[in-house]
Amino acid sequence: MVHLPLLDGTIDLNARRIVRGESVHSLTANEAKLVSYLAAKPGVYFTAETLIREAWGYQSDASAPAVKVAVHRLRQKIEPDPNKPQILVTSRSAGFCWLGAPEGVQKPSQTFFSAANPC
Repeated sequence: MVHLPLLDGTIDLNARRIVRGESVHSLTANEAKLVSYLAAKPGVYFTAETLIREAWGYQSDASAPAVKVAVHRLRQKIEPDPNKPQILVTSRSAGFCWLGAPEGVQKPSQTFFSAANPC
């Protein structure tokens, strides 16, 4: 079972849900795939094209705007302030990067979070 910590909750990738305080949010299959792929390589930027190909497994069925929409929806569910992302950040020149749990939140001792290069 893979649980990723958030400032005020957790992401359960197996159940495809996020629990934050009293709120429970479902993850779509593509959102869960994005979180899983990005969180496996924290601190690394990925282009939308790489995420489409590697995280979603599409050859050309999806477009960069689809990734942007999925990231936007994820931020609504995982970020304390979606307008000032701390967990899932974007660089116009580099792409999308998972920073993981904000400072002060204990991360699991799985290899999921090992050897991160800072964004």
